[in-house]
Amino acid sequence: MAGTYFMRACFPHLKGGGRVINLRSGSEVQGLVGYAAYVSAKAAVGGLTRTAAREWGAHDITVNAICPFALSEGAKSYFDTRPDELEAARSWADGWTAPAHPWPGRLG
Repeated sequence: MAGTYFMRACFPHLKGGGRVINLRSGSEVQGLVGYAAYVSAKAAVGGLTRTAAREWGAHDITVNAICPFALSEGAKSYFDTRPDELEAARSWADGWTAPAHPWPGRLG
């Protein structure tokens, strides 16, 4: 959660127009067995992002979050050509699946 401290330090410099992009994880949608701390931290990033988007929007600061791998076309094409790795990833995730759609668009 070092990014939260970084956001706080940058806030005064972003007033009047700025952008923040946080990294989320698809794991927060359904959870991952044995990864409670990781999933909780990523869910917290989502809450922080939504809250900062609402609070900082008044200062013309846009705050968004992306999930760069799990929901990307790159991930889909990677696993399309490597079905054995896809099966291994599915076994590892113990039933976890990413949603078929991207995260909501702009939040702030």
